[in-house]
Amino acid sequence: MKKLLKSLKSYLSITLNLPFLYQKPYFSQEGEDLIIQKLFSHKKNGFYVDIGAHHPFRYSNTYFLYKKGWNGINIDPSLNIKKIFGKTRKRDINLELAIDKKNGKKILYIFEDAALNTLSKTNADEVISSRQSKLIKTISVKTQRLDDILKKYTKKIKQIDLLNVDVEGFEMNVLESSDWAYYRPKVIVIENINKDLKLRNYLIKLNYSLIAQTNSSDIYAQK
Repeated sequence: MKKLLKSLKSYLSITLNLPFLYQKPYFSQEGEDLIIQKLFSHKKNGFYVDIGAHHPFRYSNTYFLYKKGWNGINIDPSLNIKKIFGKTRKRDINLELAIDKKNGKKILYIFEDAALNTLSKTNADEVISSRQSKLIKTISVKTQRLDDILKKYTKKIKQIDLLNVDVEGFEMNVLESSDWAYYRPKVIVIENINKDLKLRNYLIKLNYSLIAQTNSSDIYAQK
């Protein structure tokens, strides 16, 4: 039956000029979720941790997995994140805070394009000088270590399948805030626009292999 359906699909697409039959929609910025889906193609129920989640759908590396039946934790310090994700990702734990090496407070730079919101002054200055987006305001946000979050919310979770990190220049702070001896995600997707070797070497030393890349992201898997 599968072979027949494949043949029919091919025949119809060519005969009627219907290329959309082979189109694969994705929600991530550069197709990262298609790579992630392939890595977890046979896993129906998994668990993700999405740091710098930004939006339930836009640029999301985890929404495809959510649609498939997965659930997880979405973390972002931007205003109203908990409310927005609460409406659309009801199986998830949604937290409105930032991840840092220390629990406390940090200044969040908020831009018109919320995907560029950052705790990094260096990144904020680059966005402003390049005129990528207009700075709206700065606010003080709560910060927590990642291992504290995981300790609280993953007590009944045997395995974190995916860790996604997209925090506009604050990625190393996120990595250094976790207990890698205890929490070992199978796959890590991390934004690395500047191809920072420090990030790569850090994860390689933790026994992860770089298995795929997009223009903005590195994708690692446990060795």
